Amino acid sequence: MKTILTGLLSAFLCTATYAQKVTISFKGINQSRSYRVSVDGNSYSSDNAVNINNGNGDGAQRTLTLNNLSQGSHTIAIYNQANANGNQNQSLVYSNSFVLRSDYDMYIAFNGNWISFSEKILPVSNSDMGNLNSMSDYDFNLLVQEIKRNRYQSARVAAIKEAVTSTDRFTVNQLRQLLTLVTAESSRLELAKLSYNVIADTDNFSTLSTLFASQANRNELSSFIQARMNNNTTSGNSGANTNARVLLTVNQYNQLLQDLNYNAYQSGKYTILKDAFAKSTNAFTTAQVRQLLTTITSEPDRLYLAKLSYITVSDPTNFATLLTLFSTQASRGELNSYIISNGGTGGNIYVQTHVAMDNASFSQVLRNANNHFLPWDKVKDVREAFTNPQYYFTSEQARQLMAVVSGGNLLAVTESAKLELAKLSYSRIVDPLNFSQVINLFTDQASRDELNSYVKLQVQNN
Repeated sequence: MKTILTGLLSAFLCTATYAQKVTISFKGINQSRSYRVSVDGNSYSSDNAVNINNGNGDGAQRTLTLNNLSQGSHTIAIYNQANANGNQNQSLVYSNSFVLRSDYDMYIAFNGNWISFSEKILPVSNSDMGNLNSMSDYDFNLLVQEIKRNRYQSARVAAIKEAVTSTDRFTVNQLRQLLTLVTAESSRLELAKLSYNVIADTDNFSTLSTLFASQANRNELSSFIQARMNNNTTSGNSGANTNARVLLTVNQYNQLLQDLNYNAYQSGKYTILKDAFAKSTNAFTTAQVRQLLTTITSEPDRLYLAKLSYITVSDPTNFATLLTLFSTQASRGELNSYIISNGGTGGNIYVQTHVAMDNASFSQVLRNANNHFLPWDKVKDVREAFTNPQYYFTSEQARQLMAVVSGGNLLAVTESAKLELAKLSYSRIVDPLNFSQVINLFTDQASRDELNSYVKLQVQNN
């Protein structure tokens, strides 16, 4: 049975009963090849699919459209048939489940070697003044009461942030009530921007300006709204703002990297990136976002920043490649759902079986890192190795790379920098039970305890 790479979507289960559309496309398959698709036990044949050739170089494809599926969880299995006229010699090539969510159609593409799942949001009806998909009054009142139980403003901000980055939708009036629970205007502004993607009646979003006494904040909110409107006009529902945003120049981007590298504290790095992604004129490539996010060791912080960066990327179709930055399936699933809810195409959230780098390739990586004289150049090479999505290491290989930056007293690498690299390496290790080889490089007990705690947390999350 061939290995299938899936892009199954981590989605919120819905229980409504009306039907939605599922489209199954067989791409680039020889016309003599026959497949049987079983959805919830009902069989469909690729031979009955409509032949399509869109002329864009993708080649021929055959498409089945199913209109009789309700929202909720469904099973799918694909069988390779020896011929189109019978069920003889069938072999299972793929099976799993998928979820139909409210207001989304499902698109499944299959070419015999891989399968991908993506969603497209349905047009929002105007019959209810744009509020058709917003949270019910009952659920919203429960949410407000839950947030009010938090005595501290920081906890309220965190609770609202979690709510507006979920799959729920809110009206502008509901968001207004949430924002009035926060006193700091800077936090209100941040939350307002973050919530734009889950607002059902965005035409009313500008009315939130009355929540701000500062003219500067009102101006910033107005600029943000205009940028989003420009984005929706020029690029549909892609999630990226290529019209109002401009990619940083080489000098500007290098300055941002330098600011990150000079800041020794994770809290400082986090603030620098949050400000960079929140600036309404900044745009980044997905590759740049990856490089920036690798400076953040906390997975929850990295996840928040990844979501914040999505609107800034100039190539949103590549954004799902950032899923490999996260070691837990929960984080990958949350980011995947966020991408999809903002009109993008998700990726593979499931952990694959990885193979450590071969000895010859590893020797070259180790030699490159060793060839540097300055310690920060060595750190840069080792960090790039530990964040390269194509590289995986044994614990012994990771120990050797860590040893490159651990030795010497002249221009020594800081303990915090070494800890950061050790944490980064853990998600690329194929034998985590042997990770103690890396931990033992640290002679300071506080560092060993911190690294042990980090590993324990990753194990729990997985």
